[in-house]
Amino acid sequence: MNIFTISLMTTAVLSLSLGFLVYLRNRTGLINKTWFAVTISITVWAIGFIGVVMSNNAPAALRWQHVLDIGSVFIPATFFHFVAVLLERHKNVKKRYLLEYRAVYIVAVAICLLIFSPLFKGGMVPVFTFPYWINPGPLYFIYPLFFSVTTVYFLFLLAGAYRRSFGIKRGQIKYVMVAIVIGFGGGLTNFFPQLFKIYPFGQYFVAFYVLFITYAISRYRLMDIKTLIKRSSVFALLVVIIGALFVLLSNLATQILDGWLGLAIWWIEPLIVSVIIASIFQPLRNLLENITNRFLYAKVYNSSELISEINSVTSSLVNLNRLLTLVAKILGRAFGCPNISIALLDQKKNLDVFYHQGFSKKTLTDLVKNRSNIMADYFSKYKTDIKIIEELKVKHESGDYHPKNTELLYSLYDMDAALIAPLFVKNKLIGVMVLGNKKSGDSYTPEDLRVLDIITGQVAIAIDNAQLYEEQKNFSVKLQGEVKKATKELKTVNKELKRLDQSKSEFLSIASHQLRTPLTIIKGYTSMMMEGSFGKVPKKINTNIGKVFIATERLIGLVESLLNVSRIEQGRIEFDIRPVNLVEIVAPLIEGFESKAVSKKLKLSFSPEENIPKVLADPQKVQEVISNIIDNSVKYTEKGEIIVGMHLEGQSVVFTCQDTGIGVEPEDLPRLFEKFVRGKGMMQVYTEGTGLGMYFARMVVENMGGRIWAESPGKGKGSKFSFSLPLANKKEAKKV
Repeated sequence: MNIFTISLMTTAVLSLSLGFLVYLRNRTGLINKTWFAVTISITVWAIGFIGVVMSNNAPAALRWQHVLDIGSVFIPATFFHFVAVLLERHKNVKKRYLLEYRAVYIVAVAICLLIFSPLFKGGMVPVFTFPYWINPGPLYFIYPLFFSVTTVYFLFLLAGAYRRSFGIKRGQIKYVMVAIVIGFGGGLTNFFPQLFKIYPFGQYFVAFYVLFITYAISRYRLMDIKTLIKRSSVFALLVVIIGALFVLLSNLATQILDGWLGLAIWWIEPLIVSVIIASIFQPLRNLLENITNRFLYAKVYNSSELISEINSVTSSLVNLNRLLTLVAKILGRAFGCPNISIALLDQKKNLDVFYHQGFSKKTLTDLVKNRSNIMADYFSKYKTDIKIIEELKVKHESGDYHPKNTELLYSLYDMDAALIAPLFVKNKLIGVMVLGNKKSGDSYTPEDLRVLDIITGQVAIAIDNAQLYEEQKNFSVKLQGEVKKATKELKTVNKELKRLDQSKSEFLSIASHQLRTPLTIIKGYTSMMMEGSFGKVPKKINTNIGKVFIATERLIGLVESLLNVSRIEQGRIEFDIRPVNLVEIVAPLIEGFESKAVSKKLKLSFSPEENIPKVLADPQKVQEVISNIIDNSVKYTEKGEIIVGMHLEGQSVVFTCQDTGIGVEPEDLPRLFEKFVRGKGMMQVYTEGTGLGMYFARMVVENMGGRIWAESPGKGKGSKFSFSLPLANKKEAKKV
């Protein structure tokens, strides 16, 4: 067996293996099926070629030549079909290339019928070192002409598509073109002996096409089997190295035991070699995987340091352009993604590209300009989380997902966009961040998405602040002339504002140092009088003293609520955040509220999931939040039940309190957690609320890194209040 035959066998094995990997990855995908057809054609050609060069008589060589001809005729035909699907993959080739590739198949079938005619070949004759080679007939020229014209034509189509494309599709087309030039260029040389008496050397080049197609799969996700290729490569390397080590160590053991020590026990040598290989298998596998990762530019970052770095930038910059530039630079370095874009909502609620890095500015602008409302409406309506483009594409192609605009989905995929992260401030969408694929080609991990979820919250607030700052700057410049005309008026208003601000400060100071002290004294003395510390009090008077005591408690609570809100807004309140078991906090609170629920003939139950992990929270403040939520449910529920629950969801623990109370109108839900806001109908049920409880709860939960929200089908249909807090130990998270 010479190098000529070995090269053909290598081509057949590599091509067929790659074809099967692609086909098994997605048996319904048109691009996978057409590529499988290409690899089958190349394999048939290679097998036929091997049969020709290894035949020992002319009739056998002629039969193998027919196999070779059929395979080689269908190589350009199937490859043209593959190129057609690649260039119009999301339209299923229903338009542009339908007639063209059908015509190519018809010509290929006609040539296959012609190869059995003496007009095509006159038999097998010796050429160069080959004992049997085709003797061309008068019509043989049709075959190389068809091969050449077809190859040049789909190269022309690919070149045009390459100029028009961008992002990941551009990379796919580039490496397919390289594979064609090398593989098909080499294939053309196999016509030399028949036409020009030149030695054929094309089979040596045909094998190289596999390398370029494999790289396009690994780097540019040509057929979505990059991970499979990577694992197969590691496995193949392991097999080769382990096999070589087994042979080497077996020979060495034989020499040592038989030659030097004179031992001839047949089972000792394999046993020793097996023990050695078993001990080095896992380290060798880890080494190969690390080498593969380095080859693919895999990057590792420290999530805490990344979040801290982003926090430092977002908390110190008010210049929008500088802010977006630094954020993109940090994220690009951490995730190894060269392409990042940030689009923000304008006054008309349309997305506008404010920053781009790597992505084509024109492409982004056209994409956003034509379809910004679709994207903005989607995120605004569903308040959804980060969306992974490739995952949506795969779900769509499998029939599990139906996008509102399919062309938008494929446009994002083709421009190398990996994911879209919405930017929310107080449940209000202000823009989106688009991240490209990593240079390594690896997918974004759940840890990446968790970190991005935290970062986008920080970035959204910083962008909102920067926009407010810019608005104030522009407003000041625009009204500079008006300011000069109204100096006296503004001075008067300014004095009044200062006076009001001073009055507010004085009120808070009085509330803090003056109101609380006498209220506490009143509460203490009324309590003592009710207990009979100063002697027996008549029942009628004692009843009125009890009313004073209740009113005093309510007033103290109001003062405390105002002070707490003031402290949080001014950043003066301190949080003692540490690992906390929420179940241990909720259970005693439920017991405390049971008597109040029973008095209203309500059923109060607590049913958490098992093995709820600890969260990061301030135990005292989270207790206040939970108490406030349960207390509201008891207050605003006249009949039915209140169910308190707790479950693990992703990287957070979610607390829920669902009741059958008066419910909340849909239009009131977004404002429920604002200051001094109460839902419609609540005044009739409970007249003494301040509208500060839910606002305080939101401020506390958000300061602890969580989120709070409310749900209700409508008036009289009950409501459900929930909040989430991050896990203390992320390893305890589970998929949902």
